[in-house]
Amino acid sequence: MKAYPEKQVVISGIGQSEIARPSDKSAMRLTVDAVLAAIADAGLTVADIDGIATWPGKMESDLGFGPVGVGELKEALGIELNWFSGGKETPAQFGAGRSSGSQHSQSLEALLAHIPGLSVVMPSTPADTYGLLRAAIQDPNPVVFIENRLLYGMKGPQPPADHILPIGKSAVVRPGRDVTVVSVSRMVHEAVAAAEAVAGDGISVEVIDLRTVAPLDLAPILESVAKTSRLLIAHEAVVPFGIGAEIAATVARDGFWNLDAPIERVGAAATPPPYSPDLERAWLPDRDDIADAIRRLAAA
Repeated sequence: MKAYPEKQVVISGIGQSEIARPSDKSAMRLTVDAVLAAIADAGLTVADIDGIATWPGKMESDLGFGPVGVGELKEALGIELNWFSGGKETPAQFGAGRSSGSQHSQSLEALLAHIPGLSVVMPSTPADTYGLLRAAIQDPNPVVFIENRLLYGMKGPQPPADHILPIGKSAVVRPGRDVTVVSVSRMVHEAVAAAEAVAGDGISVEVIDLRTVAPLDLAPILESVAKTSRLLIAHEAVVPFGIGAEIAATVARDGFWNLDAPIERVGAAATPPPYSPDLERAWLPDRDDIADAIRRLAAA
């Protein structure tokens, strides 16, 4: 990967922070309280933009703590396009399914995508993560890079060293003719599994991986809906005011005459993520929920 000596990096997680220069790989590790780490992460990111911190640049934290620093992100990162030069890439992790409670399990990508000037990236595979992360580092604009923690153990083909994917471009990961399913991050794999499950019922499903939440790549979705006439959006976040609402509104406006059935959305219930494993499994959308929605759409 190309060296960027002018860019310093701050990568921190829950309970630990690592500050390093990518050119010489020197680092110092700090053990900090989890909540203070989240607050400090946001502060360091903004300090970087204002030119205050010694080693500013990038942060990695739990997205559940995002609201702690979203004001700073909004005021600094969102207007950096007009006030400053140089890109910033801010990694964060999210995802329910580990009984981590509401503080560590929320999906807040819609909140970040609502900030003008921010790009919000959510990869679903190791190769996409590598290619999109390289693009985020090189991008002159601020990028929030969100990873689902349940995908950290996922294995996949190793991309070439120069692999890079453009930010703002979706991908058709499974072609189909009857129903279009749009998803992102870990839910892409649930959507593909649901598509394979309903294939036995004679339903052909096309699955689109958004890859990037902001900006949205809507043209492939409209093209797919023109073919299938049915649309389902699936994401891990709660349904009300999620990214699915934005996609549904745009397709209803620009692709209305291609629709043969109401647009469906699958997501989490509008409650805080439960701590109980059994309740969390019931709360978290999965392939069965997506498959049921596909069958309803196909029968409409």
